[in-house]
Amino acid sequence: MGRDPQIDKVTVRWPGGTTETFTAIEPNRRYLLKQSTGEALEWFPPKRTVNLAASTQVAPKASDTGRVLLSTPYPMPLLTFSNFVNSTAVGSNAPAGPLLINLWASWCQPCLAELQALAAEQQNLRAAGLEILALSVDGLAKDQPTTLAEAQRVLEKMKFPFRAGAASAEWLDKMEIVLDRLFDRHIALAVPTSFLLDRDGHLSVIYRGSVNPETLLHDVTLFDATRTTRRDLAVPFPGRWYSQPGQVMWEQAAADFAERFPEEAERYLRIALRDAARPTNVLLPASGRSNTNELAQQNMQMAMLLLRQGKFDEASARIGQLLAAEPENTEALIFQAELLRLQGKYREAIESYHQVLRLKPDTHEVANRLAWMLATHPDPGVRNGEEALQLARHACDATGNQAPNFLDTLAAACAETGRFAEAVTVARHAVELLKASGDQAKLREAENRLRLYELGQPFHERGRERKAESAR
Repeated sequence: MGRDPQIDKVTVRWPGGTTETFTAIEPNRRYLLKQSTGEALEWFPPKRTVNLAASTQVAPKASDTGRVLLSTPYPMPLLTFSNFVNSTAVGSNAPAGPLLINLWASWCQPCLAELQALAAEQQNLRAAGLEILALSVDGLAKDQPTTLAEAQRVLEKMKFPFRAGAASAEWLDKMEIVLDRLFDRHIALAVPTSFLLDRDGHLSVIYRGSVNPETLLHDVTLFDATRTTRRDLAVPFPGRWYSQPGQVMWEQAAADFAERFPEEAERYLRIALRDAARPTNVLLPASGRSNTNELAQQNMQMAMLLLRQGKFDEASARIGQLLAAEPENTEALIFQAELLRLQGKYREAIESYHQVLRLKPDTHEVANRLAWMLATHPDPGVRNGEEALQLARHACDATGNQAPNFLDTLAAACAETGRFAEAVTVARHAVELLKASGDQAKLREAENRLRLYELGQPFHERGRERKAESAR
C-alpha cells in the first residue's frame, strides 16, 4: 500500500459507479477488499508450484459474417428508395413496424441464398411481426455492370414474397456516416448487409454477411429488453461492466451530417434537445457536462444549423429560448447579434453587441464587428462614428496594432469622423500587413478603401451586409 508510515483509508470505486471506503489498513501488507463488506482482510499469497506446459494456440475460425446488437437503438436516416417499375420515383414509405432492410445484388451468390432462405421462412417471420425490404444495389457498383432490370428478374424468378426496390446512393452514403459513428472507423458497405429496425424504426441490429431466419426471430424478441440487458448480450462473454451505459451524444451525430445532409443533422439535434431536456440529477456519463450546459450547446448547434438553411425565424426562436434560460450567455448573444444583422434589424443587433461588451469588455472581435457596423453602415441613422472610433482604437491597442482587420475598421472609423490623414496612415499599415499575410481578396478591398480616404471620402457599405461567416 505504499511507503507512507500511516494509511488513513482506501476508497474503491466499484464497477457500476458505487464507492466504498476501507480503514484499518497498514503499509507493506496485502489485503483482500470485497465489495459491500467494508472490511479489509489481510491476504497472504498461497505457497504453490505452478508447472506450465507448452501448448499449441488454436486460432479462432475466420468468419465472413458478423452481428452487432446495439445497446441503444439508433435513429435511422430517412429511408429513400425506388421501386423497379419507375426507378426515378424515390420515396420514403417504408413498411411500418419491425423491419429488416436487406442490401443485396443480383451478382452476389450469398445474397441470393439469403433471400431464398428468408422467402422460405416468410410465414414464421410475418407471424413474429417482421417485414422485409430487400433493396438492390445493382447499377451502383462501378465494377459490376448489372442493372435493376436483372435484379427484378431474379426476384420474380424466385417469387420473393416481401417488398423490394432499389437503394438510393444518397441513403447508402447516409448509412456509411451512421456506421462510421457507431464503429469509430470507416467501414465500406458490402453485400449482403442487413439492418434490423425495431417498432419505432430505430436501428437495433446490424448484420454483415448473410443472416439466417432463426437469428432474426431471436433478435426480434430483444426489442423490449433494457439497455443494460442488450449491452450484456452484445458481447460474447459474461462479466461486469466498469460503468453504466452512458448517453449517446446525438449532437455529434448531427455534426456528422451537417455539411452534406443538413435536414438529417436537424433531426438528430432535435433528438439531442429532447434527451437533454429530460430532468436528471447527475452529470452525463459520456461527457461530464451537466444537462443544462448540454442543452445550451445543443440549442446553439440547432440555431446555427437553421441559419445555414436560411430558416431565420426558427433560428431566432431557438436562440431566444436559450437566452431566456441564460440571459448572460455571451456566445448566444453574439449569435443573436449576427442573426439580427442578417435580418436587417441593425439597431437590435447593435444592442446585442453592447450586451456582450458589457459582460465581457475585452471581447475585441465583437468590438471590431460593432465598430465596423457603426462606421460603415449605409444608413446614417445607424452609423455612429465617434463610438466606432473609440471601439476600434481599443481593439487595435489591445492587439498591438498588428491585426489588419482591426486596423481596417479603425481607418474606416477615422474617415467617418473626418480624420482622413489618420485614416490614410492606418489603412496603409493594414495594407502592408495584408501583403505579408498573402490574403489577396482582403488586400484588394483594403487598397480600394485606402484610395477613398486619400480622396477625402469615407467608406460605406452599399446597402448590403456581409454574411455571418465572414463577419469582421
